[in-house]
Amino acid sequence: MSCDVCHKVAHIDETKLNYPGIHPEAVTFTLPASGPNQVAYGVYGDVDFEEPYIMRASWQPQLSAEVCAACHQDKNDPDEDGDFEEENGVISEPTYFEWKDSPYGDPESPYYATCVGCHMPPFGAEYTVQGIMDPDPPARDPNTIRNHALLATGDMVGDAADLDLEVVVTGSGVEARVVVTNSSTGHWLPTGVTIRNMILHLRAWRIEDNLPLVHTGAQLVDALGGVGDPAQGYYAGQPGKLFAKVTHDANGVYPVAFTEATGVVYDNRLLPLAADTTAYTFALPEGGGTYAVQARLIYRRSFRALVDAKGWTETGHGAPLQDLEAPYFGQLMAKATWPNETIDVPLIDPSLRPEASLELGPNPTRGPLRVDFVLPHADHARVRVFDLSGRHLATLLNESRGAGRHGLQWDPRSNDGAPLPAGVYWCRLETAAGVGATRRFIVTH
Repeated sequence: MSCDVCHKVAHIDETKLNYPGIHPEAVTFTLPASGPNQVAYGVYGDVDFEEPYIMRASWQPQLSAEVCAACHQDKNDPDEDGDFEEENGVISEPTYFEWKDSPYGDPESPYYATCVGCHMPPFGAEYTVQGIMDPDPPARDPNTIRNHALLATGDMVGDAADLDLEVVVTGSGVEARVVVTNSSTGHWLPTGVTIRNMILHLRAWRIEDNLPLVHTGAQLVDALGGVGDPAQGYYAGQPGKLFAKVTHDANGVYPVAFTEATGVVYDNRLLPLAADTTAYTFALPEGGGTYAVQARLIYRRSFRALVDAKGWTETGHGAPLQDLEAPYFGQLMAKATWPNETIDVPLIDPSLRPEASLELGPNPTRGPLRVDFVLPHADHARVRVFDLSGRHLATLLNESRGAGRHGLQWDPRSNDGAPLPAGVYWCRLETAAGVGATRRFIVTH
């Protein structure tokens, strides 16, 4: 982006903020005409600088916030009639109106702050321009001179949320209560395009031997957290929660790109200053001991299945993609550990973690599929099927089972009874203990 992308904006039509990007119906530019003069807009109302062939200054208060909406407030146009403000559209990037409707967007609120106020913080300068164009510029309040580096996600998510963890050990187990608060963000969290997401992930273990505790609660990370090995950042089915805005297409398929979206499956992101509370329980192992619990809040640029499908490994700036990097497989936003913060999650010895197994056959299949699984101990078992994008299609089992081998027969159909089309799918066994297995299978016709 050049300086002129912002500083040549003469007007933003605030009735068309959902028009995507620098749309000619929403953004008016004053571009250089023939002759020596051109205009550069800014937010200082007292500037009278004018120099032939360089610039003439003009006040444009919309540069503090509304100009940001041109790129950070978008709605799609399902009927492709060129009107992005119709009711049938789905907002694909909602950041500006999230801010506008919050206390941060209310000039009368003590929380009031513009987009520029957060993303372009002051950096101690006293002069905006000093040199050949203006050797004696006016000294200004350093709080009004903004850093044009434009702080973005990677710079700010570490201060965006607060994470509180309360733990009680009873005679029957470990009970954890986690509160995630959007304490410092002037819009919903996470925000931006709909693939952005945030994962709360919990682990509990016995300190003496690092033995994982069996999770006995029902609060689990959604399939969009990644179906697979948790040790590689696939957190679906683990204790925790995924926060995201998830959209579907006209056939109910989700998640989908904003261009195909016709509705929202769910949107559980955190409003500014709002808090989300979840509870988790873990069984005590035989032999007793002392225990630890850790909660981690992790930001991801994309749903894990999309990262894998696209083969993304770097950010747009060429840096390694944190969504693929251990130990968090995303950018750590906040962490809380009980009984104290000096304890960290150990590298769990695989030999101490009971393993479950899953077998499928025939594979490929043209008809019923046999699903066999083994539980190392009595546990609550859930068997679910997903497509390659991570979309949940069917639940085959969701009940308690004893230790040992179990089996079921399934005619490949989704939860609504529709036959699965030919293709490749995942079958996932999840248990309350947080152990499980994933197998791929193929349906043919």
